[in-house]
Order: sequence, then structure tokens, then C-alpha cells
Amino acid sequence: MNNIMDNTITNCKALLSIAKVVKCEPSPTISNGRHNGGDEDFYTYGSSVTYSCDPDFSMLGKASISCTVENKTIGVWYPSPPTCKNIICHPPQVPNGNILSGFGPVYDYNDSVLFSCKKGYILNGSNLIHCGADDEWHPSPPTCELTRCVKPEIEYGKLSVEKVRYVEPERITIQCESGYSMVGSEIITCSEDRTWYPEAPKCEWEYPEGCEQVVTGRKLLQCLSRPVEVKLALEVYKLSLETGQELQLLELQLEKPKDAS
Repeated sequence: MNNIMDNTITNCKALLSIAKVVKCEPSPTISNGRHNGGDEDFYTYGSSVTYSCDPDFSMLGKASISCTVENKTIGVWYPSPPTCKNIICHPPQVPNGNILSGFGPVYDYNDSVLFSCKKGYILNGSNLIHCGADDEWHPSPPTCELTRCVKPEIEYGKLSVEKVRYVEPERITIQCESGYSMVGSEIITCSEDRTWYPEAPKCEWEYPEGCEQVVTGRKLLQCLSRPVEVKLALEVYKLSLETGQELQLLELQLEKPKDAS
């Protein structure tokens, strides 16, 4: 307890000693602004002043600075005084966009603008921007781009409208080629998030009656539509025959009576 009291007393004495020795020059003046300090010849350690800017000028930096010590005896102001600058950002132009908040006609430092896009357009970039110290918007104003969907690739399917890109809310109809049936919706719509809704369907081969399983002989060409499918079916059928023969041999071996001892 005594040690704590001794340390506290020592620290207080040190601060009092600094306060007596350390003095700061009169607080700096700034262009297009002023501070609330008086016409003092010097300021003691710990003193502070606060700055303000003239009308139509914005402050860059901290408003208040204090008299501090450097190298134990030298009084300095910290942080550096702010600057007052006439900052003007012109109204941002975003074609096909709407301003939700932050209406002009001109903007000062740190003013912000919030955007959205008109229907059928999607926002690319940040929807919130701020007027910076360089008289520019940060980040850069966004753009509003047409909502575009990529052409759906549907194997064995035909599109009612063939294009590289589609815009929201375009609709297309899909028709499957002969011998194929549709799985999904035949009508899809380009949505606001650049995707098709519902998702693009598939066109699947319609197996003739009796072709649900792997087929053999003459029916291969009738039941399978592509040569690669016929080849695969033949390989599977051949493998099944070979496997069946091996199983028959194994069964015969198991059925043989054990040799008499």
C-alpha cells in the first residue's frame, strides 16, 4: 500500500514539474479558420485549443490540439492543426439510376449519396459514395447496367428466341427434339439477378417401351439413340456375360462334395 502511495506521489510531482517547465508557443493560426484560444504569449502543458472553419470551408484533420512535451522539456502542439478547404463535389451522374438520399445541387466534404437502379437494370459498384478531400467521389459512382442473362445451353433443345444475351424480363420457350422429353418448365424468364427462373429444363431421351434396362441384340439400335450409347451398352452386356460365367464356375466349385479323408 505504501509503495502505491509513493509511486502516485512521485508521478504527481513529475507532472507538476513538467507543467512548470514546459510551455508551448501561441497556437498556430490557419487559413480560412480560427481557434478559440486567447492572445496568450504561451500555453502551459496540457492546454488545448479548438479550431473551426469559415462558412463554405470544410475541416481536414482534428479540430482540437493540445500542448504536449517532447524530449521532456520542449512544448509542442499535437496533433498538427487542421486545414480548412473549400471542397465541392458536383452531382454524380448515374444513367438509369435513382438517388435515394443525398440530394444536391452541390456537395461538401464527407457528404454522401445513396443510389439504386431503375427496373431492368442492375447496379455495378458501390451504392454509397462520399465526397472526398480531392473534390472527387469515393468510391467512384456506380453504373446501372441492363440485366442480362446468358443464353441457356440445352442439349437436344430448341429456343424460341436465339440470342447471345437476354434482358430482364424476357421470356423464352424451349422445345425438345423428336424422341426427347422435357424435364422442367418449358418457359423460363430472365430475372433481375441475371439468372433464369425457373432454371433451364433438360431434354432427356424417351426410351421406347421395354427399353428401361440394358438391352441386347437387334433392340440396341431401336432403344438407344446414339452410337456411343450402343457401344457402351454392348460393353456392359459383354461384361455381364463374363461375370455371369465366373459366378457359375464358382457355384459349381462350391457344390462339389468334399473329398473323403
